Order: sequence, then C-alpha cells, then structure tokens
Amino acid sequence: MGQKLFTLSFDDGTEQDSRLIALMEKYGIKGTFNISSGIFGRKSYIKRVGNGGKSAAEKDPLRPELYVNHYILTEQDALRLYSSPNVEVASHGTHHLVQSDLTKEQAEEEITRDFERLSELFGYRVVGHAFPKDTFNGNVIEALKQNGALYARRVS
Repeated sequence: MGQKLFTLSFDDGTEQDSRLIALMEKYGIKGTFNISSGIFGRKSYIKRVGNGGKSAAEKDPLRPELYVNHYILTEQDALRLYSSPNVEVASHGTHHLVQSDLTKEQAEEEITRDFERLSELFGYRVVGHAFPKDTFNGNVIEALKQNGALYARRVS
C-alpha cells in the first residue's frame, strides 16, 4: 500500500491564518496558503457559515453578530507568517477577481503579476494557484501554463 499524504489549503491570507499556522507547526502539518499580492491590508467582513457566506465591505448594523472579520494581512505580516517551513505560498490572483470574465490580457496580468510578486516576496518560485470564487476560463488556464504552474485547484 502506498504512502498516504495529508495537507491543508487555505485562501485569502486573513489574520486568522496565524492560529492555523501555529497549530500546523505544533502538529507537523504542512499546507498551502493561496494569497493575492495586490490586496494586502484590505479590510472587509464575511457572513458566518449558514448565513450566506458572502463578503461585505461593512457589517449590517442591525445584525452585526452574523459577520466575522475578513481582514487580509499586510504584506509585512504575510511575509512573517507565511515564511514558516510548514507553509507553501500559492497564487490566488493579484486582485482576487472573478476569473471567468477575464480577457486574455487581463488573465495574463492577473496571473503573471501575482506569480512574480509572490515569488519575489517569498524567495522561491510559486507553482500553484487557487481560482478565486471558484471561477476561471481558458484565458486563465493559458496564463497559468505560461507561468509554469504545476497545479491549480478549485475552491468549492
């Protein structure tokens, strides 16, 4: 019987990742964090699971308990946190755009800029990608191939 592997994958690069990485280091688990190099420091909220799971710029003032912070780490915090030996950084598109609508030129820019910037920032060649909002098209696939992606994954 072959060797069994276990890995984790998380998206967006939020401040909650610090807790995840601490647990991963404690238990010797490796994982991939798919981040977007063009949105470091962005602040938003997301509805709790079971309440739609939609992003929002602001909480509904009448129902704030339905929301949790979805704060994207700053570049400096991301570099510190994701430099753990248990972490692989992968692309999530420069601006976390809906990728099914991208033209060839937009896809090339969205993928190439993210691969280049993340590779420069973390000091190794980024080889993976997660499709934001589970969206992509042929232009995105072609841009991933041109950038030497070894894998891409859906997020659903």
